[in-house]
Order: sequence, then structure tokens, then C-alpha cells
Amino acid sequence: MEKINSKEYLISEYVKIHNNPSLYSGDYTEFHGNKIKELIIANNCLSILDYGSGKGQQYTVDNIHIKYFNGILPTLYDPAVPNIDILPAGTFDLVVCTDVLEHIPESLLDEVLSEIYSKAKFCVYLGICNSNAQTKLSDGRDVHITKQRGPWWIKKILPHSKVKTQLYVYGQLGNCIAKIENNKLIDFPIYTNNDDLRRM
Repeated sequence: MEKINSKEYLISEYVKIHNNPSLYSGDYTEFHGNKIKELIIANNCLSILDYGSGKGQQYTVDNIHIKYFNGILPTLYDPAVPNIDILPAGTFDLVVCTDVLEHIPESLLDEVLSEIYSKAKFCVYLGICNSNAQTKLSDGRDVHITKQRGPWWIKKILPHSKVKTQLYVYGQLGNCIAKIENNKLIDFPIYTNNDDLRRM
């Protein structure tokens, strides 16, 4: 079980998946566009890292940064995509991570969250889906390995959240919007679909 939950195994799986040109182009980032735009404006962000960007076509083809990111073209990072597979040096005003964390096994989440926050100067946007996915790994598992409700994700993120964080969890298990900063919730989370604080 350790091997199939290792970072090396997962990256090798996504390299295979990315060989299909129709998969993980990055088009789901636009779904989060307005929320990210609010964060950029509120914090006067001038540099952005898209952590787990997919192929990056949301910028190179769809130009969503013109509409949502004040024209700022993010630096891209995806460990399974050639030419953007090395984590860039330095820090960024905003780190955007959409539809990535649900692909990470629980055993690796703290490592990945630490890496995300190590790159953020002022704020982080995390978009996490908790629905089943259509794509499968070679071992037959749903690529959405970690499907959890909003309160679970809040507890997981809190120890890492040294900067302003906008969290949006959505999907079959219920929706949650939360704002976190300095390892604390800074306002009461919004839940729908019977996803409530008692599940924490």
C-alpha cells in the first residue's frame, strides 16, 4: 500500500494520464475564477503561482487570466507536465491550487500543503472537489483519492494556514466556503447540503 500512495507512483500515473491531450488541460480553473479574482483585488496581488495547473491551457488557450486575474499570467507548476514539472524558486503573492488536493492521499497531504504555503506571501486559494471522478488510476482507484467534507478539510488546512486562505470545497458530499488566516477561521464557514460543524 505504501508504494501506491507514494509521490513517485502518483506522478508516474499522472504522466500517463497527461498523455491523453483531452485530460487535465486546466479548464476547471475558470470555475473558481470569480472567487480568485476577489482575492487578487482584496490583497493587491501582483504575482501568482498555479500549483497543480495541469497542461495550462486555461491560460495559453482560454486566457482566463485576462478575465479573472487582472491580466497577471501565473507561473505554472505541475509535477506531471514537462517543462513545468519543477517547483519554481521564490514566493508569490497568491498561490492558486484548484482541483488538486483531492488527488492526494491523506498520508501525503501535510507535505503538499506545507509546500503550497511555503510559496505564498500573502494568500492562498484552495478549490477542492469531493465528488467521484470519471478518470481512474492504473490500480483501478478513482483519481479523487481523498473525498471529504468541508469541516474535515478545514481541520487539515488550519495547521498550515499562516496566510489568508480562501477555501472552497464542493461536490456530492456538500459544499463549504471558509476563510482562514493565522491558523484560525476568520469568519463562520458557509455550508450547504447538510454539511455542518458537527462533522468536525
